Amino acid sequence: SLDIMALHFISFKLVSIIIIIIDDLPVWYLGYSSLYNNSFWDIIYLISGIIIPCIVIKIKNIFIEKIRGI
Repeated sequence: SLDIMALHFISFKLVSIIIIIIDDLPVWYLGYSSLYNNSFWDIIYLISGIIIPCIVIKIKNIFIEKIRGI
């Protein structure tokens, strides 16, 4: 769905921001789709692209259930 795609995009950008901060890169590097092509950062991109959307959707569902239960 569109929600999951948007959350993937946000997750990947969060990883890119972390890389930019760690490597002291210019902010315009945030426009790149992926900053590195090595296994460590690929795994971090993969994990964040799966875990962050799952967590956000789970939290959203909990709030929706609580609101409907009121």
